[in-house]
Amino acid sequence: LFNGTASNVAYNDLWETAASAGIAVFVATGDSGSPSCDQGGDEGGWPYEAQYGLSVSGLASTPYNTAVGGTDLNWCKYSASGTTFTGCTSTDAQSYWNTSNNTTTQASAKGYVPEIPWNDTCENPALLPYFQSEAATYGVSSPTTPEGACNFVYQDWLQIAETTNGPVLAPFIDTVGGSGGASSCVVNSSTDTTIGSCNSTNSTGSAYGNLTLFNGGWPKPSWQTSAAALGVPADGVRDLPDVSFFAGDGMFDSATLICVANDGAGCTTIGNTGSDTTGGAEEVGGTSVATPEMAGVMALINEKAGTPQGSPNAELYTLAGAQTYSSCSSESGTTSNGCKFNDIDQGTNAMACDYEGKAIEGGAVIDPSTGGYEQGPSAYGLSSPNCNISSSTDVVGTLTGYNAATGYDQATGLGSLNIANVVNASNAWTAVAGTAAATVGISLGATSIQSTQTLSVTVTVSGSGSTPTGVVTLSATNTSGYSFAQTLSSGTTTFTIPVDTFTSSGTVTLTATYSGDSNYASSSNTATLTETYVPVDTFTMASIASPAGIAPGASATATATVSSSNGYAGTVTLSCSLTQSPSGATNLPSCSPNGTISLSATTTSGSATLTVTTTATTTSELHKPAGDKGLFGAGGGAVLALLVFFGIPARRRSWRAMLGMVVLLVTLGSLAACGGGGSSGSSGTTTIPGTTAGTYTFTVTAIGSPVSNPAASPQTFTVTVN
Repeated sequence: LFNGTASNVAYNDLWETAASAGIAVFVATGDSGSPSCDQGGDEGGWPYEAQYGLSVSGLASTPYNTAVGGTDLNWCKYSASGTTFTGCTSTDAQSYWNTSNNTTTQASAKGYVPEIPWNDTCENPALLPYFQSEAATYGVSSPTTPEGACNFVYQDWLQIAETTNGPVLAPFIDTVGGSGGASSCVVNSSTDTTIGSCNSTNSTGSAYGNLTLFNGGWPKPSWQTSAAALGVPADGVRDLPDVSFFAGDGMFDSATLICVANDGAGCTTIGNTGSDTTGGAEEVGGTSVATPEMAGVMALINEKAGTPQGSPNAELYTLAGAQTYSSCSSESGTTSNGCKFNDIDQGTNAMACDYEGKAIEGGAVIDPSTGGYEQGPSAYGLSSPNCNISSSTDVVGTLTGYNAATGYDQATGLGSLNIANVVNASNAWTAVAGTAAATVGISLGATSIQSTQTLSVTVTVSGSGSTPTGVVTLSATNTSGYSFAQTLSSGTTTFTIPVDTFTSSGTVTLTATYSGDSNYASSSNTATLTETYVPVDTFTMASIASPAGIAPGASATATATVSSSNGYAGTVTLSCSLTQSPSGATNLPSCSPNGTISLSATTTSGSATLTVTTTATTTSELHKPAGDKGLFGAGGGAVLALLVFFGIPARRRSWRAMLGMVVLLVTLGSLAACGGGGSSGSSGTTTIPGTTAGTYTFTVTAIGSPVSNPAASPQTFTVTVN
């Protein structure tokens, strides 16, 4: 959303140019979990809750790059005994780590270590015992859910930080973790100075090359469409990530080590910041670490094959489709199980969010009217889309995000790689081409079909010597760019072209291109068939009448009606988002659809209620505790500035390194407090403004299951707040 249309299209074109030149592009999905637009908002030292809803990186969501997400190692079992937090223990470690390093490789891991999605926040279920322990230690009601843990942090972190040796819990509520989700908002009104609004169109428009979109996002590439059996969502758009790699920054006592050395000195010391001249191994994390790790694997693949492979996406999804994911679970993984991908099936990339714009934010809040940044502990955040609460007393909600699951998921993609098995998958990668002639044969399941039928296409490659190996790519005319690659098995492979692939009637030309291998040169052949286009079963959405005006704090309802076309049968899910608001508006209204709509042969239309909720003007009491302020007391301005400066560097430093900085800040805070003595408490009231008066525009999008193409056109309606 923040990229703007021009930037989104520019990155798409850039990566497409690279792919056409045989260059593999790897892009980090981001370090803010499910709300990518909130990346970097956690720089104020106070808790920062997501404000902008579910979103993905515009740099990583094109069909022409490989999107790399993040995982963390799951050997450290956070637990507590009574009021004592036990953390990572030697008992935890002994199952996965040797007590000394291998003298040759310097490795200490006994084998594969289980993984979960990288998530450094209170929404990570694995951290719940820690917050329960801290709550018990400080006499606070113990949270029972991750969302409860987030509200515990929000309500009590400052008082806990001000106690003697109290931990600084505020960063746990920030948006920090591996990102993923579904492409959207390619076309929008955003510039560098405004939040912008999303346009759920199916084209970028003539000014940007008329590139095809689906419900506002980049369309799902063929190698994801063909992987529906793996769990890739049938949402019609590009989903992220493709794969994941280790991105932990020390939260679970695991991080990536980077050698920091001067004048050729070796990295002999673990945990150095790199400030001395003897060299050291600095701990870092994030998807910006995971991504070059994946690029390194691609270099190994190219070396093994003897020739550059270009984008690996089609081959990666083909390899994933050939394995049994239930036998490749991360919890039972080994280095010799034959799996190409370790299936991360536990954990989430959910993040804490500002439910109704009533939470105090510590990060940067963009003012829509000026494009400027408002920052500080007195700033109330925006009401986040896609934010839900499980308890009516919660101020901080859960931006649900995506859970890890068997097979593909939008938290970790296909999973992490068993590098040796992927590199050595001889049938996946094209070796240096030989010179012997190969013959490509194409056998069609039918020579005349309708677009509502599937088509089986068998491609056989033969030669005068050994059986050809390698990859065959099948492409077809009369489609929206159908192209799919599969690996030969005993010299043959069979493609199944899905229904509704063909978009017009006439003669279809199928082209099968063989990649070649170490014995045979590349070759191709064509075949034709007659195709009759049949209008696709779909549905439409009627225009939506705008409700009467309401006062701040009230709610309004509108009705969305969908109707089937050509016998469409399925379930229609509505989404409703705020796409235009008055300049400078605060406490923006939210819109929630009520349930789904089912269409069938007998039920050809249905309706759902859309509820728009606004915020009333309220007055609340503020209270600052009396006495010494410890970390944030006298001299706290300088200390807080240090926390801002050192707390969140461009690369995610490890939590172990952060601990040293927290100790330094506590020391500085104590020194600053020594000269000024105690200070008295203060209290007062503050008025929280309700939803700003004006007219708000909402856009309603309907997505069917099964997905219909073309999609129903989005509809808009307005609500006026008086």
